[in-house]
Amino acid sequence: MKKSLLVILISATAFLTGCQTPSVTDSVLDNNGETQLQVRSYQSRVFDTTDKATVMRATIATLQDYGFIIRKTDYALGSISATRDIGGSHLYDEAALDPTRQTTLVTVTVLPKGKDRMVVRINAEFRQKPVREPKIYQDFFASLSKSLFLTAHSVD
Repeated sequence: MKKSLLVILISATAFLTGCQTPSVTDSVLDNNGETQLQVRSYQSRVFDTTDKATVMRATIATLQDYGFIIRKTDYALGSISATRDIGGSHLYDEAALDPTRQTTLVTVTVLPKGKDRMVVRINAEFRQKPVREPKIYQDFFASLSKSLFLTAHSVD
């Protein structure tokens, strides 16, 4: 009896220690080999202005130009959340169950940087996975820069 209990105990210990599962922290904080600095460098741009409201309005307009629907804004936090659906069902109740639905979610933050600048950071997610293509962010910031330029020079 003691031998069979010992064998079971050793087998259970070997089984439990032999299988290492990835922790939740590993999967949540994984950046595919990129450092936080690398990710921030293509997700952020600094603009030479102190007018947070103008930057937020230009950001909202730029997102709308790309077909996003603004879901939530918070001026105090400098936060904008938006979504864009491509394909799939156009009926709201069926959209969540539709496998052809391609949803992009973005969160933008607009924060002061020093006394005379604003930093804009956009974070995008497509099909519940982070977007890691720097070109997508570069294109957004190019459009936002043009929008801010036109706003600053009173051209609509």
